[in-house]
Amino acid sequence: MSEYSYNELLNNVVSSALLHLYLTVDESTRFIPKAQRNSLLVRYLKPKLKLSSHRPVKNELRKLLAIGRSENESLESKLNELNKLFVQRGANPNDADKLFNLLELLRIEYQLDSRFVFESERRVPGIIYILKECVIRAFADSGSQLSPISLFLESAKALELVDIINQTKLFRAEMKQFDRELQLGHIVLHPFLAKQAKS
Repeated sequence: MSEYSYNELLNNVVSSALLHLYLTVDESTRFIPKAQRNSLLVRYLKPKLKLSSHRPVKNELRKLLAIGRSENESLESKLNELNKLFVQRGANPNDADKLFNLLELLRIEYQLDSRFVFESERRVPGIIYILKECVIRAFADSGSQLSPISLFLESAKALELVDIINQTKLFRAEMKQFDRELQLGHIVLHPFLAKQAKS
């Protein structure tokens, strides 16, 4: 495996782990302490040790898991550190990174929090919901997007959210379905291709 592919794979492990952590933490109304955050990340990363596709980063995964199992260390901080290094080194963000960046942008600039949700779960207005299984299936090991990602938002902002996302050029968003009475929007995210920017 080339150094580029190695970096791309490790970058994807880091960004997808952080995405998993923050969407899971957002589901809780309580503060999640460091030990519990470490535990969430360890449970997410541990199965990747058995994947043949992750063999090139097995040593790094073991080191990250050791940090996560330590009482005195924060795996979240380590992952954020690594994420910043990838950004500083100019690593091209993959689609998983872009989803993380999009959700952070919507949270900070538009006060729209995001959470994982199960099909039958009751949803709170004003929060962007994402099906967990949809995100797991959506990305290849390299972090590239394989299938559309659905976002659900019950808010007057649902209609304008499509334009907001398209303006970021992180994804191409389309309104799949909108219930005017409930103000409930089902938005689908597709990869944003460079050639789309010219049209």
